[in-house]
Amino acid sequence: KTNVSLYLDSLFVLTKPIENLNVPIVKSLTPLEVPLGVDSKFYVFALGEVKSYGWDFGDNTTLDTMSPIANHKYSILGAQTIDVTVLNENGQTNKQFSINVISPKDYINSTLNQEKVKIAELRAGIANFSMIVKNSIEKKLDLINLETTIQQLLTRFESAGGDNSEYASIIEAMPKVDLPDAIFLNERSSGKLLIDKSQINPDSINEITGETISTSGEDLKNAVFDWAVRNIDLGFDRRSYSAVYGEARVPLVSDVTLRLSPLAGADSVYVIINKPRTDVESISGIGNLVSSGSSTGFLVDFSSGGQKSFQFLVSGSFSSQSMPVYISPKLSELAAAFTVEPCNYNKRCEASLGENSDNCRNDCIPWGSLSLYGVILLIVLLCEEHPHSSKL
Repeated sequence: KTNVSLYLDSLFVLTKPIENLNVPIVKSLTPLEVPLGVDSKFYVFALGEVKSYGWDFGDNTTLDTMSPIANHKYSILGAQTIDVTVLNENGQTNKQFSINVISPKDYINSTLNQEKVKIAELRAGIANFSMIVKNSIEKKLDLINLETTIQQLLTRFESAGGDNSEYASIIEAMPKVDLPDAIFLNERSSGKLLIDKSQINPDSINEITGETISTSGEDLKNAVFDWAVRNIDLGFDRRSYSAVYGEARVPLVSDVTLRLSPLAGADSVYVIINKPRTDVESISGIGNLVSSGSSTGFLVDFSSGGQKSFQFLVSGSFSSQSMPVYISPKLSELAAAFTVEPCNYNKRCEASLGENSDNCRNDCIPWGSLSLYGVILLIVLLCEEHPHSSKL
């Protein structure tokens, strides 16, 4: 609740608590132009948590859905009004949208040519990006296949000759894609990379390095982090790209360059990216990528000396402080840090833990040896009390 005060000409009138309710808000609807007599799929974009959606299509047809998607077929040409209501436990809001129902022929001609123009605009927008980023974005949006499909459908359309059944078939074959309005470089940063310890995953390290150490995960995380700080100077450059869909911003890809310089004679190191192999694209300087479930890694060899640089693309976006990248040595180099004496000093000799009288005399008392020492000591004491006397 928020206290709201009311004043009239600087004169205080009252203060009243106002409860702030998280009511969802309808923002946009797509498409706004649909063909006559063909099922059309509508998508609504709303802010806040939505439990259900109510649709009034303006032709005496209503529908309730649990998702922001609804299918509807119009049987009358011309302007229509769709009223969309979004609801949750705190209340509801609604918004009206004007749409236009046009003939299938006009819809195909308009939609396919608009898609061609949109693809051309997207290509122009990414023309100045690096070739690797541009190719990756084109692949993610499937632009080449879209262009081919659109051209094939336009050829069919031009040969349809007014055949409404062919028009319906073309509409059914039209690609169901939602191209972004624009793509842009939304963030760029560079500097010294301090590894985020929370990113270190002991299971991934074991799988990618092919080695294991018998120790707790937290101890391994600390050891890897300490080793990295002492042995490797790590720098980075990062560029993140996003797509614009109406009022939404969707991260697409991040272009990352890592610079590794050994500080204390490290011979090699593993670079591990907390992304599955399908989300990582090797660009330059990287040999074989090793996959480990949700992580991907590769080995860096410093035997030739000097700084090593590596470039790769990662799906999505992240801040410089939470970059999903860390480094790890071969675990055999950390083994000495985890050599633990089996003795736990609990006054119990536990053979299952490897305790014995040689490595844990505190718990495993060598009674046999002590008994022998005791007998010898007793003999010595008796001899001192009763020395041998000569016979007369």
